[in-house]
Amino acid sequence: NLPSKYVFFNQYRRRWGVIKPGFDAEWFFKDFRAIATPCLVPNSIKWQFCHFHKEANYKILKDAVLSLHPECRKDWTKYIEESQVLYYSNGIGMKWSDFDDYCSFLFPILDKIYNEGMREPLMLGYMSERIYTFWLKWRIGDGKIFRVPYDRLENTLL
Repeated sequence: NLPSKYVFFNQYRRRWGVIKPGFDAEWFFKDFRAIATPCLVPNSIKWQFCHFHKEANYKILKDAVLSLHPECRKDWTKYIEESQVLYYSNGIGMKWSDFDDYCSFLFPILDKIYNEGMREPLMLGYMSERIYTFWLKWRIGDGKIFRVPYDRLENTLL
């Protein structure tokens, strides 16, 4: 029942406690531009990615982002190589105009990664979470992100 100028979605089995009947998106988005769920990873997002996946896959991701957006090099270092805050599960709440900007950023990068031989669906998903984290911090800024926890449905069922 939210106005169509907003988009909200997140991974299945997750829901945000903030989105309840009567949620006033018009009022909310005067102060914030996005809703996301943060997670602190050990050391850095880069370290976490390389630790659980191959460092070569991290290089593919970084090269794809920076080859399409070379102006982001300093920000990539700040938000991915030095930061521990990861926005995971691709949970999104924002205006459609911001979502369009995000998709315009995301899909050329994923297309480049795919065309260069990365065809593992799970790896593309992991990469897209890192791209989402980077885009949120780079384009929106931490001060405009409303951080909410997920209610895990498996933890709320009796």
